Order: sequence, then C-alpha cells, then structure tokens
Amino acid sequence: MINCSKEKKEIDYNNVLEKHISDAEIQNLFKVLGDNYKYVEAYEMHFYNFEEKGVELNFSDQDTLRIIYFKKDSIKLPYDLKVSSTRQKIEDKIGKPDRYLLSSSNLIGFYIDKDLVVRYKELDTLNMENPVKRISLDKLDKETVLEY
Repeated sequence: MINCSKEKKEIDYNNVLEKHISDAEIQNLFKVLGDNYKYVEAYEMHFYNFEEKGVELNFSDQDTLRIIYFKKDSIKLPYDLKVSSTRQKIEDKIGKPDRYLLSSSNLIGFYIDKDLVVRYKELDTLNMENPVKRISLDKLDKETVLEY
C-alpha cells in the first residue's frame, strides 16, 4: 500500500488532510518521510509513527489522513514553525490563536483557518516562554473549537 520508491516533492501538509492513503499526495508524503516507521492500530484508527523524523500520521478506519503530528524539527514544518519554539515565537510568526484551551496539563492554541493546533508543555497561560510540546494539523471545525 505504501510506495516509497518514486521521486520526492515538496509537501503541502494542509492539502493532504482527509485524503485517502492511496492518493498520490499521501504516497509522496510517505516517500518524503521514508520507510522507517512504526505502525499501530488503535481506537478504530491507525498510525504511522516516524520517530526519527518526529512525525506521526493518524488515519481513520476508512484510510483517510485525519491528523499530522509534528514532534521534532527534523523536517520543514507548516508555516515555517519550529517545535523548538516558545509561545512568543509562535505568536510572533503567525499571530494569536482563535482559541486557547486548557487541558489537564497543557495549554493548547487553535488556529482554525490554518487547521493548526499548537500544544504547549505547560498549563501556564501567562508564560510567553512556554515551550511547544507538539504541533499538529487537523481539519478543525470552527463551531466545535469555539464551543469548548
């Protein structure tokens, strides 16, 4: 199902969301990430975890890409963001999020128009030096995000 042999092209990460695993753009994403991954099935989804690259792909049970998680700076991230950044650097680059949410241990920023979620390591809402834990792309539903 995964073909890692053809020429690699630049990835538009937002454009691959919700595409089927057999789609040419998804196949190109696999080529860019390589064939060193861990495959896991859980909760009616499956994941391809490219630990060395710091990227995890979350597919639905229908084989469509749901979420892309970025946990390292080993590849070029969307919007030229860096996982090694702080909240201040993220907001300087792309502005304040549409919504902040407090989880049990993290501050989470939602950028609805970018389908972007930035999860910070700490819960502190005042700390602009709060380091990024991970960045993800997910087709965000505006009403759901603003409803929280």
